[in-house]
Amino acid sequence: MNRILLAMSVAILWGLYNFFIKLSSGEIDPVLGAVTLQITAAIVSGILLLWMKISSKEIVFTHKGIEYAILAGVCVSLAEITYLTLFSRGIDISLGMPIVVGGTIIVGVVLGLAILKEPLNFIHALSLLLIITGIVMLSAR
Repeated sequence: MNRILLAMSVAILWGLYNFFIKLSSGEIDPVLGAVTLQITAAIVSGILLLWMKISSKEIVFTHKGIEYAILAGVCVSLAEITYLTLFSRGIDISLGMPIVVGGTIIVGVVLGLAILKEPLNFIHALSLLLIITGIVMLSAR
C-alpha cells in the first residue's frame, strides 16, 4: 500500500475512533472507557503480533523503540481519559474533535521541528497558521 493510501486509512480509523469516543463518553466513566479501549487495542494488536510470529515474519525492535512505545502508551492513556472527560461534559464532536486534532498536529510539528530538526517550508508554515486560525475561530464560537 502506498504512503498516501496508508495515511488516508489512518485518517479514517482515527476519525472513527474520535466518533466512537464521543458516542461512549456519556455512557461510561472516562477511566473505565480508557481501560476498555486499551484492553481491546491490546487484544487486537496481540492477535496481529501472534499472526506475525506464526507467519515467521521478522519482528524488529530496539530497547529505545520499546521505551518510546511505553511513553506513547502513557500519553495515549492520559489523552483518552481526558478526551472522554471532555466529551462527557457535553462538547460537540464538531467543536472538540477539530480543536484536539488540530492541536495534535501543532504539537507534533513543533516537536518535529525543535527536537527532530525537520525542515519547515512556506506551505507547511502556512498550513500551521491556518490550523491555529481554525482552532481560535472554533474556540470563539
